[in-house]
Amino acid sequence: MGKFNIFDSYALASTYGAVGAVTFSVGLSFLKNQGVESEGYLAAILAVLEPVAFILAIFLTNVAMSKQIQAKKNSVTTNDPLEEEMGRIEIESGKTKLSKVLHESITGKAIVILLGSIVIGYIIGKEGFSSIKIVFDDLFIGAIVIFLIEMGIIAGQRLDDIKKVGVFLVAFSIIIPTINGLIGVFVSTLLGLSIGGAVMFGLLLASASFIAAPAVLRHAIPQAKPSLYITSALGITFPYNIIVLLPIMFVVSSMLHNVDGSIDLFNYLRTELI
Repeated sequence: MGKFNIFDSYALASTYGAVGAVTFSVGLSFLKNQGVESEGYLAAILAVLEPVAFILAIFLTNVAMSKQIQAKKNSVTTNDPLEEEMGRIEIESGKTKLSKVLHESITGKAIVILLGSIVIGYIIGKEGFSSIKIVFDDLFIGAIVIFLIEMGIIAGQRLDDIKKVGVFLVAFSIIIPTINGLIGVFVSTLLGLSIGGAVMFGLLLASASFIAAPAVLRHAIPQAKPSLYITSALGITFPYNIIVLLPIMFVVSSMLHNVDGSIDLFNYLRTELI
């Protein structure tokens, strides 16, 4: 539909199949302002989904490349062993080792910090956390604000790139996260998650990775154009998710849980964001 080649297609699929740690942090801050809590194990789900998306995308890319090259090889029959060897080398050079992708994904800064934090939190417990609460809880919103300012500046610098990616990718960057996010809210509610848990699970499915994905994809799928998957994830999906989709999912989750006192979406957008 978007007329992308296989490299750009799988790079976009990997970016939107992965999850955004920054978006997840903003979601936690949003729920805190609403006085709502979420299940703590969702952070572990975030750490698991990140490498899985990259591995699947690279595997599908390798399969597609092998089929294309094999089709070319079959269409032009030759008895020249040198050409056959060149074709084999082309296939091998185009493939990416899954072990390398897994290493890039797991050893990324965001995942290492997240996994380390889960282990530390499990060891120290609630009593141990009380002594460092002022840094990791009380100052959390302030740190998020500073980071969002930086992300906003970077996203603003890429606004001109939106004109280059085309109408299809702009629509894709909004419609797909919306569908994924709402499905996540419905499914997680049926599974018994709380209001906040349903919102965060939906946000995980709606988010796109714009930090880990570029770092992995530049090695895993070097043929893909970074301007496509970075611009769509950071310049379009990220601000849309936190400004529009996040409060919508909170309202939907509140309605599904039959809870009174959910936020007024119109007033929230008018007073908090405008």
